Amino acid sequence: MQTLESVKDAAVRRVGEGAQALLLRFSWCKRILRAEVGFALPGRFGVFHFDLEGNTPSIPTSVWVVFGDLAPAYFSGQGLLDWRSVLALYVERAERWAKDILSGGDGEDILPIQPPSDAATAMALLKRLGVLRDILADTSLVMPEV
Repeated sequence: MQTLESVKDAAVRRVGEGAQALLLRFSWCKRILRAEVGFALPGRFGVFHFDLEGNTPSIPTSVWVVFGDLAPAYFSGQGLLDWRSVLALYVERAERWAKDILSGGDGEDILPIQPPSDAATAMALLKRLGVLRDILADTSLVMPEV
């Protein structure tokens, strides 16, 4: 994977820096040691991998973040080997979250970061998930240097 610091595409870099800032807002994230781009659609969203130092030994040292123009989420890197597995997990959890919201639930504990829990957000997210499924279905898709 390409390091975030080596990214030349300003739109990809901005999204990656947003993902990094998201992690740094959490008290459990002491500092980020390495940031990498797993996959990105410039100016839209990306799947980023971070090696980090946590504030306690129980904090995972590897974290994936989905960030951009959709509801953000982070996942422990344990067992998630590449951006495709992360994006597949995101799609599954985001769909469960949106369906829970639309059926009157609160979506709590489905996504690690709670987007606004309203029907408009849930519907917009469900619409975007189709694009993410198309990306996952294209097995020839690889992330070029950006």
